[in-house]
Amino acid sequence: MLKQLLTEGERYLMTAFHLLDFSEQGLYDVVANLGSLAARFLFQPVEKNAYVYFSRTVERGKPVSAAAGRVLHDLLRAMSLLGLVAVTLLRAQCAYVLLLAVNGVLECYTFAVMRQEQINGYNRKMVLLSVIFVISTGIFTRLFGGVGFILANCVNMLTRIYVCYRFVAGLPLEPACPCRRYSVSARRPPWLPRW
Repeated sequence: MLKQLLTEGERYLMTAFHLLDFSEQGLYDVVANLGSLAARFLFQPVEKNAYVYFSRTVERGKPVSAAAGRVLHDLLRAMSLLGLVAVTLLRAQCAYVLLLAVNGVLECYTFAVMRQEQINGYNRKMVLLSVIFVISTGIFTRLFGGVGFILANCVNMLTRIYVCYRFVAGLPLEPACPCRRYSVSARRPPWLPRW
């Protein structure tokens, strides 16, 4: 019961004290669940195996052997380093998720307004963007390790955003207000902007 309260305590607080509205709670849950994936996939198997090892090698109430102490020390050190790598990866992934969101909406709009020959041209550009992605993956993984894959994906998204933005920026726009412009008389109210 106590472990449940400690694990899910923030959800109880959000619900009981109305700290976040429902949309904010939903967004929090999505982010928290995505963030906990690293803990579930990376840390949990190590924790389970460490428990099995320590429960077999360490006896309660007796002095801890030097070997078990060394394993604990090494595991703590490895998990700390792994945690730092996971934090770096998650930070890079957050930037990538932002770019995915922008690109998704921009590409949807672009494809909705493109003519077939423009879509074919865009697909040809995607071949070039794929080459850029492969090259940037090679460069960034050599420079930054695992984060390099995410950075290469960011470069890919940025180039796709740029291509779509250039297309959208070149589209003719209708006036935002289809109404005629009226001449404003001398009796113009002070709150009415000047045209």
